[in-house]
Amino acid sequence: FFRMSKIKKEKVHEFGRGRSLYLKLLSYFFSLLVPIIVIGLLTYIKSANVIKSDFSDKIRFNVEAAAETIDIYIRTAQETSINFFYDDVVQAYLMPREVQTPQVRTELWKVPKIIQRSENIVSGFTDSIFVFLDDQDIYVSGGLNQFDTFFNTIYRYNNYDVDFWRSKLNSSEYIELLPMSEITDKSLNVKKYVIPIVMHNQINKNKT
Repeated sequence: FFRMSKIKKEKVHEFGRGRSLYLKLLSYFFSLLVPIIVIGLLTYIKSANVIKSDFSDKIRFNVEAAAETIDIYIRTAQETSINFFYDDVVQAYLMPREVQTPQVRTELWKVPKIIQRSENIVSGFTDSIFVFLDDQDIYVSGGLNQFDTFFNTIYRYNNYDVDFWRSKLNSSEYIELLPMSEITDKSLNVKKYVIPIVMHNQINKNKT
């Protein structure tokens, strides 16, 4: 009995030492693990902030670059429109149909040539240029079209009908940047989205 009791005490003692060693090892493990977790979290938070900052900077740069590009496009369109309005051919022959003389009508073929020249200047960011100063005729680089036919069939805007464009003859704005609209271009048999820029001026006291 004494022998067995002594053996049991020794085993209990050994178990206690083993348990104590296990707890020490476990505490060492957690003492190492906690700093690793803390360092990992700090690194993650710092990296996330850096990525977020870089992303915000890129977005801001892209927006600023896009805004600057749009400004350049609008300035170029303005300069081109001024050159068109004050061209000698345009000043001499572009007028409402009701005041055109036979001599003027024989020279109207020159106006689309000036439009074509203007389109070549802004071709990098424009789809087409058209000009009108009454609700009878539309001048394009390819020639002359009837007002209603042009906006209803040839170059139809989903968001802007023929009456909308007719109302522009009474506009007092020098330049208007309209919201984007889908258009149907019958000449090319395609649909696409455009942002119309409307320029107004006077030619021989006639609104254009």
